[in-house]
Amino acid sequence: MLRRVSIGICAVVLSLAISAVQACPGGRCCGDACATCGSGCSTCATAPAAPQYVQQTCYVPTTVMETRIVTVTRCRPETRQQLCVSYRTVAETRVVQCECTRMVPQTQVRTVSCPVQRMVYQTVPKQYTVMVPHCEMRQYTRTVCRMVPVSETRTICETVGHWECRATPAPAVCGGCGGCAAACAPQCVCRVWVPETIQRQVQVTCMHAVYETVPYQCSVTVCRPEVRTCSVQVCRCVTEMVSHQVTCCTYVPQRYVVAKQVCAYRCVPESHTQLVTVMVPYQEQHQIQVPVCKLVAQTVTVPVCSSCCPAPRRCCH
Repeated sequence: MLRRVSIGICAVVLSLAISAVQACPGGRCCGDACATCGSGCSTCATAPAAPQYVQQTCYVPTTVMETRIVTVTRCRPETRQQLCVSYRTVAETRVVQCECTRMVPQTQVRTVSCPVQRMVYQTVPKQYTVMVPHCEMRQYTRTVCRMVPVSETRTICETVGHWECRATPAPAVCGGCGGCAAACAPQCVCRVWVPETIQRQVQVTCMHAVYETVPYQCSVTVCRPEVRTCSVQVCRCVTEMVSHQVTCCTYVPQRYVVAKQVCAYRCVPESHTQLVTVMVPYQEQHQIQVPVCKLVAQTVTVPVCSSCCPAPRRCCH
């Protein structure tokens, strides 16, 4: 915070110095006698003389480090004796009188009335339907297959042939004379059958099936409903109140006193000393470096004009 205030003061001083230098633009006189010079001296405003330089002292803000003494609070551990109270649970047994209640059974004879359901049977007529079978003749139609002879022309193949005598080469040994076949005859003549197939038209009779629808009668058995009456026994329940004696057992409360041993617990305080560690605060002084803003005097050379005013004044160019 102190550093920020010092920097702010230095900035204000520097801005005032700059504004003082820039108060007279164009070579006009400035300072305490500016009003007199501006009204009676035309030479200063129109034809300024050559400026002269003088030494002046100004203050420049500078940050320096200073040593300060501050007080710091710290804590150190310290062992102390502390009186503590603890509680110990102690069990105690004592005899107490307790009043208890028990239920004693007791037998009693009572007359009670209760509803009883009695079954009553009676005969009532009942109608029922039966299916009575009977035979009757009915007309139906059916399809009958009948075989009818029909003459048709068919083409058949017949195998016919004739015998032919053909010459074949003679065998190596003749079977008749036992000699060479070439000595008997040059070749053998054999009789062979030559087959031949021919087609011809013949008339055949075939049986064709012919279907016809013919009527016929048959006897069928059908059932017809028939209402009949019979007698049946119906059972129904009738409620009657019946009184009878019952033996019941009831419980009667009975009080009695018994002695019981009970265990009670109580807390007994005990004092003892224990060591505890506490943090004791203390203060000590330390030297620290703090930045401080100070105004340092410096000598600077500034121009002044003395042609129109008797006293030296600062001029601005």
